[in-house]
Amino acid sequence: MLIAINIAHRQNIDNAKLIFRPLSRNHEDFLLKSEEVFSDYFDNIYIESVPNQEHLITRSKRKIAEANTTSAAYVNKINPAYVYTFKDQDHFIQGILCKADTKRNYYVEDGLVAYDSFTFSKENTVKKAIKRVLFGGHYEDIQVYGTSKWIDYCLLTHPTHCRSEIRDKAKSIPNQLPNVINSKAEKWNNVIDTLDVLRDINVLVLVRHSESVKDKPRYLDTIKRICSSHKNYRVGLKYHPRENRKYVRGIDNGTIEIISSIPTEIIFVLSDSIMTVYGERSTALKSAKWIDRSIEVNSLLKRTDICQNLARLFDDLGINFVSEV
Repeated sequence: MLIAINIAHRQNIDNAKLIFRPLSRNHEDFLLKSEEVFSDYFDNIYIESVPNQEHLITRSKRKIAEANTTSAAYVNKINPAYVYTFKDQDHFIQGILCKADTKRNYYVEDGLVAYDSFTFSKENTVKKAIKRVLFGGHYEDIQVYGTSKWIDYCLLTHPTHCRSEIRDKAKSIPNQLPNVINSKAEKWNNVIDTLDVLRDINVLVLVRHSESVKDKPRYLDTIKRICSSHKNYRVGLKYHPRENRKYVRGIDNGTIEIISSIPTEIIFVLSDSIMTVYGERSTALKSAKWIDRSIEVNSLLKRTDICQNLARLFDDLGINFVSEV
């Protein structure tokens, strides 16, 4: 979301449009509250309603057909000259990329996947055939973001460290977020009720989604230990973007629990007091160093827990591996 603002500002794009598909109801609510801020960078903002749980899980013919129809409607309405997308593997996005008569198309990094070794599994022949029929033959089954045939360039925060599949198309995203966000600080203050409190945070702890910590008491103990070991500082506990509840119990009363919908990057930019960040393999670890190299950033993983390419990126950024906290 904030990288989209950064690009729109940096590229000085006239008549820019933003199509956003929120991760959850919380994000949809946050985006609706943020429209006043986003309207300073985009001429039109389209927020797709969050699909119900069946839509997220079921990949039926009807759902694919809906994505095809919706993408065609957007192309007719916007008629884009350039498309910037974070997910060129998505049915809806591929519909836009295929149907739009664009000059150039850009993949914009979607977190750490542009540096990791993760790949999507190949679809079986029947599923792929169904999608090709429904999409008029243009559907492409890709395993790595940024590799679809419609993408001309890949915009990345750290292009020299990106994965090999997209390296030939890689271009840098100059960072103007601090200037861009701070210039609208008053508006962000109206969007985020607790912004004054967040500005005072010294130590930020990024926690996993609750589904991934079931039966992992040691992980929760580590999080509590980190919070309690910084008693002389203001500690913030930031929940995963897809999290819908505050699940960490027994932490110090002085710890500030931050709801999932608030972008972590906003905190990095608008806070003058953040000194230390803890996480595992969160994109926010990289973002912290992209925004402010002076922040101490720590990963709770071992170096061997992540691929070599990602480990080299962490090393270059000065992100520490501190699995034994």
